[in-house]
Amino acid sequence: MKIYDYVKKKYRKTSKLFGITIFEQIFNYMTTKRYQYFLNGIITTYKVKDIYDYHIEKEIKILGKIIFKRIEDGNNIYWYAFNKRIRKISSIDAFKTRYFRHFDKKYDHIYILNANSGEIFLFLTYVLNSLLKKNGSKNPLLVATKEYHLEMINMICPKIPSVYIKSLDVNVKGDFFEIEKQKFFQIFPNEYFIKIETKIKDNPPGQVHYFNSMLQHFNLTPSELIPNKILVSTECAKSAFAKAEALGLNLKNFVYIAPEARSCMLIDNYFWEKLIEEYTKLGIDVFVNLNDKSLNLKEGSYKTCYLSYPEAFSLAGSAKKIVSLRSGLCELLLETGIPIDVLYNKFKNRRCFNDMTVRQIMSGFMLEKLPDLGFGNIAEYAYDCSDWEQLIEKIVHKTVVSADYE
Repeated sequence: MKIYDYVKKKYRKTSKLFGITIFEQIFNYMTTKRYQYFLNGIITTYKVKDIYDYHIEKEIKILGKIIFKRIEDGNNIYWYAFNKRIRKISSIDAFKTRYFRHFDKKYDHIYILNANSGEIFLFLTYVLNSLLKKNGSKNPLLVATKEYHLEMINMICPKIPSVYIKSLDVNVKGDFFEIEKQKFFQIFPNEYFIKIETKIKDNPPGQVHYFNSMLQHFNLTPSELIPNKILVSTECAKSAFAKAEALGLNLKNFVYIAPEARSCMLIDNYFWEKLIEEYTKLGIDVFVNLNDKSLNLKEGSYKTCYLSYPEAFSLAGSAKKIVSLRSGLCELLLETGIPIDVLYNKFKNRRCFNDMTVRQIMSGFMLEKLPDLGFGNIAEYAYDCSDWEQLIEKIVHKTVVSADYE
């Protein structure tokens, strides 16, 4: 008999000590229900979550009796001890207590940016102006919840006031709430992404696209969009090229590679290392964007350094070619007009979407379906459906042919 045994199955985790179950967890496919058993069932917990109706319940039992219970219903939270309610709080009141001091009362509409780079870039570029007009926003404020949001705001809509609030936890359900005549809009609430990804998963490929779904979410049509243009300051552009020159990057003959992503599973190092090697053989210099340091590429002839979003945009705009794993950075890089090859992989850290094929993901997030602003040549590939050596050959060949044509 093993002293300790741990077994992990698709929807069950079990830990045993000397053959006795000390912990067991059972959950359903969408993780909307979860059971936990401690010390062979002496202590149990149960959690149920309905993301569409904003309802969450969690209870703790000891020897079968409910000791503690917590219920989130809409924007109200209730605590119970031994089936007696001991506390009630509004999540809007909690938000007011923690954060309201950050918002000058001169702002009538406050837009909280609650997403990663791709969605925020599209929102600021395509949707923001139309939404301000639709909502009648006279004196709006943009709230950055990530530092790079400020970089994007300064590139896309610098005239709109903005503020960065570190570790902002809204925890208010829905898209809209109001405090003392100030209106708050969540861009985007957490449940938004689950709904969109579920629609992509549950429909035939090509029927649901994330940008069209974004417009539907805001009740906007493509004809109503009022796009912003990207403006990079002279200082940022100079900084980008100064960094590149310090690295010895050949600015007249290089490709820009972006192998990192937060949503997609990373592609193995050997693919990128081989791609870099093939470009180097042809005398083409390579810059690799490794800001997140999530990859550990072996040292080679490529160049890399930290770049802000404006700097990345400036440098990539001088490349012969961009090759990128599908990430939020791709939406920004499209605007350079440089030919771009985009590789798709499966989602990571998305338990309920693990069985989505790469082609399903690709059909729902294809860049070619975004509004056409003359991006130039876009090629998109489902990585797990491709022979990686042939894919490298195709990418490199396209770069050389394009260079010869120029």
